[in-house]
Amino acid sequence: AGVGLLERSVELLPAGDPVRLPALPRFASALWEVGRFDDMRRVIEELDASGDERSRANAATLRPTLNALEGERSFADHSREVEAARETFERLGDDAGLARAYEVEGHIAWTGCRARTAQVAYRKGLTHAERAGEAGLAEGIRRMLLSTNVQGPIPVAEAELEVARIRETSRGMVVETAALRALGRLASMRGDFVSARALAEQGRAPLADAGYALWHAASSQVPAAVEELAGDLEAAFEFLRDGFDRLRELDEYPFASTNAAVIAGLLLELRRDGEAGDWLRVARDLSPADDVSTLAESDAVDAVLAARKGEHERAEQLARRSIEQAETTDFWNLRARAQEALAKVLVAAERRDEAREALLAALAVYEEKGVVPAADRVRLLVAEL
Repeated sequence: AGVGLLERSVELLPAGDPVRLPALPRFASALWEVGRFDDMRRVIEELDASGDERSRANAATLRPTLNALEGERSFADHSREVEAARETFERLGDDAGLARAYEVEGHIAWTGCRARTAQVAYRKGLTHAERAGEAGLAEGIRRMLLSTNVQGPIPVAEAELEVARIRETSRGMVVETAALRALGRLASMRGDFVSARALAEQGRAPLADAGYALWHAASSQVPAAVEELAGDLEAAFEFLRDGFDRLRELDEYPFASTNAAVIAGLLLELRRDGEAGDWLRVARDLSPADDVSTLAESDAVDAVLAARKGEHERAEQLARRSIEQAETTDFWNLRARAQEALAKVLVAAERRDEAREALLAALAVYEEKGVVPAADRVRLLVAEL
């Protein structure tokens, strides 16, 4: 409904009209939420062609999201343009523009899986969005702040309190559903899978009903993560495959590549190595060049596949590269998965003492975050060695 209202309002005026231009950034953001990337591109082109300094700066903050979603360029490729746009907005005293610029800077850090850095940028963006009275923009930034508490290193108990605090600041569907999904992920980390499944579903269903096609498809990662921690790998696979199919229908790349990489890992655990290899190739083909999550996940899967083929030297190189990439981040799951992959590679090479060290490194990450089921599972693996 929001997109429709915005569309009708901008269509009342001709392209390039100075009264129409200020409404276009909000319209462009609404278009990408529902997966209308071609229409979003036309809006950005109109802003860029206007000759108006403010409008062109707005185009510079909107283009990174479109290009990343369509697999053309990464968020980081736009760093200088976004910085220049931010300086323009600062000079113009444009809080809405500053909010968008800081939001994209948050996305750059988020794509690099640096939750703490992303939080700093998102919080700055939120301050400016609230100051500008841009409710929709503020809601989108709050949604991302919720995600940083799930994926970042803040312990589960603290993360749940922060999610509740953010939830209290909004009554909109975007934040409410994102908060429910975040609480579902966090509940699963505590081992409460009944609550986790219910919260994940409550946080997803309204997205489909409201027409948020992109976010509904991308949120397939939430119930999949819950089921993976619960040990139901087949259910996790089904959620991710369904989400992947919907994302590719939208011609989306970053979320789809992450789904593919995690699917490959699930299939690896299910001993379906041929299929895992197929999905690994899909993940690598779709992944943006700087998507650390997909790259580290893919190398971890590739390492174990190589180890199972007896390619021990190559397997270790891949596993250590996965760790090297993961350690540039503060995403607990990437850091722990990479260490677990190395452990599997070392066990296959009959280097059990070194494998134990890798498992203990993974265990430390799980314990720091408070991921009880994963920590329990790894303790058993350590005991077996």
